[in-house]
Amino acid sequence: MGLTALVHGFKLSVAAFDAFLEANGRNGTCGYKTTPEDDADIATLFRDKGVDCEVRVFIPHLAGFNLPHHLYVCYDWIFVLVTKEIEGELEKPIPASFEEMRRKLGAESGISKYIVVNDDVLWAPEELVKWNTAPIKCGVCDDSFESWQRRMKHRHDQHGILEEFDPLPDC
Repeated sequence: MGLTALVHGFKLSVAAFDAFLEANGRNGTCGYKTTPEDDADIATLFRDKGVDCEVRVFIPHLAGFNLPHHLYVCYDWIFVLVTKEIEGELEKPIPASFEEMRRKLGAESGISKYIVVNDDVLWAPEELVKWNTAPIKCGVCDDSFESWQRRMKHRHDQHGILEEFDPLPDC
């Protein structure tokens, strides 16, 4: 299943990005999803090249056997799990070093905002991580639980609270 992200950055061909990586002693992506280790290495490479902001590469997820021809090099992003209010998001000023790197890489676009569906399934909203980190408090009484589902069952059975067992945050 894909994950949707609203990103702020530039569009670049996979071939141009892979040439940049290979010229700097790294393996190219060939349009495949990067690993968390690859992401950290790419961020380090950009810092070593003088880019003074956090950088992340988003590779679109395409169904079937197709690989994307473009990717997005970004300096600001938010993930969208289900729904998200985006007014006022991605308002960081464009770092001059990021713009300079865009020119050096010969990007096909200026810096813009994009919606990208990728298959980065490692991300989870902070609220969900907190909800699933024991001990999980009841919120009505002093009981605590090892799982979110047991907490929700307790709240229903002991306190008569009718709520969804798996609510999703607005993120």
